[in-house]
Amino acid sequence: MKQKYLSHILLLMIVCLSAQAQVQIQNSGTELWNGPSLQKPDNWSTTEQAFGIQTNKWVFKESRPDNVHSGASSIRLFSDTIIMTYGGKPSQTRLWPGIIAYGKVSYVNNRLSTTGLPIYGRPVSLSMYVKVYHPQADTASMRLVLTRWNYATKRPDTLANERRDIFSDSTIMSGFALFVDSIKYLMDGEADTARIVISGGRPGSVKLRGNTVWIDDLTLTYPSDQIVHPDIDDRIFLYPNPASNRLTVKANADMFGYSVIFMDVSGLKVKEATIDDGSTVIDVSDLHSGSYCYAVVNHEQKKVQEGNINIMRNR
Repeated sequence: MKQKYLSHILLLMIVCLSAQAQVQIQNSGTELWNGPSLQKPDNWSTTEQAFGIQTNKWVFKESRPDNVHSGASSIRLFSDTIIMTYGGKPSQTRLWPGIIAYGKVSYVNNRLSTTGLPIYGRPVSLSMYVKVYHPQADTASMRLVLTRWNYATKRPDTLANERRDIFSDSTIMSGFALFVDSIKYLMDGEADTARIVISGGRPGSVKLRGNTVWIDDLTLTYPSDQIVHPDIDDRIFLYPNPASNRLTVKANADMFGYSVIFMDVSGLKVKEATIDDGSTVIDVSDLHSGSYCYAVVNHEQKKVQEGNINIMRNR
């Protein structure tokens, strides 16, 4: 019976890790858009939002078949002018390109930043299909930052920080071309957040007004051995599974002080608890019914076990 139970747990762990390891960019095909006051691709922010402008001027939903790589739409990034103000009066006309950012965006102190959105794993590259219309030679660009939350310092660790030109000094392309950026890591570990910013060109010169870039089908690529099959450590058990309102963690004394971190299927942390005795009871009544992945981390914030727990309640 114990062997059968362990086999079931192992299967759940593999399914959970497999789903996590292949977490992709949300709305990667750029098919989902919302509005109506400000049209933008779901899960992405735009130049308009960074400046607090409620009129579509730089980022558009494209639907012409020759400007779409697949599906019904792509993102069109348009370079246009903006009148800068000083003291409430117009002072300068400057060009800004269309920009999209993964997650919520802000523009403070001449710098655009994004909150990003959850992922899980260690992707090896980011790719996208790009089409360029630059009557004036211009260069689109991409920035990718992968981070992992450090529970000891209460700050994110930067695992990778990529900044790349997209087809430097490009002019006019008749069709879509595949752009791929290989990710170079600064440190070990698996990311829990991806921040992506794509600019359709350079800011500054008004001569670049009208330059346009189309973006479609963004993909994170993972190595073939990304799925991990960890050994089951029978010193830690989480039961019952499925659980309703309470979950018990049974652990040996050398595990006291370890943390149990619960994540939804997107890899987003939803709950954390500390193992403080041999049978730690965790209140999970605040979690919705569904499947969750968990990770047990030691005092050095290294994972010692991963698995899957289901929350089920009678309706």
